[in-house]
Amino acid sequence: MLLLMTVHVTQPLLVEVDQIYHLACPTSPIFYKHNPVKTIKTNVIGTLNMLGLAKRVGARILLTSTSEVYGVRSCYDEGKRVAETLTFDYHRQHGIEIRIARIFNTYGPRMNIDNGRVVSNFIAQVVRGEAQTVQKPRTQTRSFCYVADMVDGLIKLMNGDNTGPINLGNPGEFTMLELAENVKELINPKVIDVTRAKI
Repeated sequence: MLLLMTVHVTQPLLVEVDQIYHLACPTSPIFYKHNPVKTIKTNVIGTLNMLGLAKRVGARILLTSTSEVYGVRSCYDEGKRVAETLTFDYHRQHGIEIRIARIFNTYGPRMNIDNGRVVSNFIAQVVRGEAQTVQKPRTQTRSFCYVADMVDGLIKLMNGDNTGPINLGNPGEFTMLELAENVKELINPKVIDVTRAKI
């Protein structure tokens, strides 16, 4: 039986489960920069609570981390680094079964158009008829993954034998300029040309 729960992971959870998909954490820069303490608490205390639950009931746990652990520091990626470390420490010290997925830029239906992520930003700008804003330099690249493919990857990782961390994304990368132009062509080719952001 599949049980989907929305809970506040910074509080202990008393349930009996076989698998835990720990996906809790704001991923949008707008949201995690607005409340960095809550972001850290979710990543650290929330992960400790989910690891404690996994230990208590003997469940396998899958932690969703981020490709951002490779980048510059912020409350989001530092929290994910700590969560990964805690997860591996619980694995080594308590023998719980773990899986770690480092998720790359996910997109798809029901994305919040105002969440501050690059795909939704470009879509919103094109829908409003605005020029898309591409930060300098326009050559930075990202890997993107469709949400259904991401879910499939998470399920396969959970049920497979690889502990991870596994990078879940698309091996192909786009420059931000290519992404902006693709979004414009798919939605409204008549929108003004892509512009550079003034930084």
